[in-house]
Amino acid sequence: MIKTMDFTTIGCCFELDDKTQRLYKICRVPEWASDYYEGFGYEFETMHRLNGSVFFPSYYEFDLRKNELNLNNAPYICMDYIRGETLESLLKRRGKRNDSESKRLFPLLSDWELHRLFEQLYEALCILCDNGILYFDLNPRNIIIVSKQFDLRLVDFTFCCRHSKKQSDMYWKAIEGSLHKEWPYSLILEEAFLLLFTRLFYPGAQDYARHFARSGDYSEPIRNYFCRRYGQLLRPLFLENGCEDLMDRIEKGGQLDAEKNYTGFIRSWIGCLFQKLSD
Repeated sequence: MIKTMDFTTIGCCFELDDKTQRLYKICRVPEWASDYYEGFGYEFETMHRLNGSVFFPSYYEFDLRKNELNLNNAPYICMDYIRGETLESLLKRRGKRNDSESKRLFPLLSDWELHRLFEQLYEALCILCDNGILYFDLNPRNIIIVSKQFDLRLVDFTFCCRHSKKQSDMYWKAIEGSLHKEWPYSLILEEAFLLLFTRLFYPGAQDYARHFARSGDYSEPIRNYFCRRYGQLLRPLFLENGCEDLMDRIEKGGQLDAEKNYTGFIRSWIGCLFQKLSD
């Protein structure tokens, strides 16, 4: 039995085959069909090779079809349906803050959960990098917790960055629009990790967007809180454009990219995080 899922994205709808537990992601905007066909094709080519990995769904096919939405030749891609709870849903369940005072901020995950989350994310991103993908869309909606041991799966690889192509030649998704896409890939990946860490202090995407910002007068108390409590970890988020430290990091990032060591910054960051969690 095929049933339509009750979630969609801007460009896609989803159907689930109850018998096989396979999920079909279908382009629902005819004007975007060619872009999605290319995106699905690259996603399938890359992710099908990783079938069997503990971090990603297995992929089975991609093609064109006429579907129940009456979209002729709509591109689709088929993969395993991952059962579990998104990190976004978990954060919402953990409670909402009653005010926006930075002094009341606290991570909504335990130290053990933080360790498990970033340990697995780092391993998963290393696998992706080795297979040509740079995954900058570290959105809590794309992270699914599948067990009480906090085992996770990553989903949604349709418009990932490919480090074999020039940035100007492609569109790729990121955790938020303010990611510095002109930076070296290794530095952007660290920035995505840091933004995900700040996201874990807020019970939902709307709450995060309303209260957190890296610039502007109103967000100064929040910046001060994060710099005071997590300065060594989050300082790079608040460096001013053109400052010497940032220019040095951009230069180092270029060197890491030249060596194809795209996870160099986040490897160091993970070490700092684990040290702080153990203190």
